[in-house]
Amino acid sequence: MSCAEMEFMIQRYYDGELVTEEESLLQAHLHTCQSCDQEFREFGTLFGDIGALRLQVEHRDILSRTLERLEEAQLKRQSDRWYRGVAVAAAVLVVVSTALVSWTDSGQAMKHRVSAFFAQQTQTQPLMKVEVPPTHVEHDPQQAQAALENIYAQVQFPLMELTDPRLQVESTSLTGVDADQMYQMVELEYRLVGKQAGESDLVHFLATPDNSLKSRAKSNLGTYEFKGEVQAGAFRWAKVGEHAITAEINEVYYQLFSPFLSTQDLLEMAKSIQKR
Repeated sequence: MSCAEMEFMIQRYYDGELVTEEESLLQAHLHTCQSCDQEFREFGTLFGDIGALRLQVEHRDILSRTLERLEEAQLKRQSDRWYRGVAVAAAVLVVVSTALVSWTDSGQAMKHRVSAFFAQQTQTQPLMKVEVPPTHVEHDPQQAQAALENIYAQVQFPLMELTDPRLQVESTSLTGVDADQMYQMVELEYRLVGKQAGESDLVHFLATPDNSLKSRAKSNLGTYEFKGEVQAGAFRWAKVGEHAITAEINEVYYQLFSPFLSTQDLLEMAKSIQKR
């Protein structure tokens, strides 16, 4: 018989379809043909691997049924003492740890079933909402002072303060409280004590480590016209227009602005800025 015919006979041999006479004929050919003998051995290795895989699948089926019985038993043992429940959980954990090392994709359903088993024993605690102290106040001196203390507690850059006794804080705002925002901006609105009510006695204070944020400020000037630098107290301030001054102190941008006060008036207030 030819080698092509023997190849077909080798396949039938491992399928268990050969009769005694055909097996004798096959063995006689393998003794004389090295190529067919090698193919015979390779088929043997392949079918051996398939047989071992079948045993693993059968083993996982047994394990699956065992875990299902454990799940049913868990519901019936609710009145048992706590250490019995711990023993069952420990036993399942050992089985799962061993199975996860060697399971193939066909064992994924088992892994999810075990997860569900442990989920029955875990009680999810409700998340507590963290209350953030208020930092935004509009035209309320009493609440604004309390909000200012909250700002100093939450701000993430070295914020300095104005200590001019003539200034009373009325409004406060802190932008960038959320963790996903890279920079923060503080806006304060002061009123000059002793002045008559009106816009002429309001002073806007801005501080931020990111100079570009000033475009989002309520007291944004729009156009900044440099008018020179002046020493005011321990720091140098730049005049920007007729009613505003700016300075960069410890890598933080500061701005004082008032619609009707001169830069000289603002520089007098700026002399009082200091570290808290």
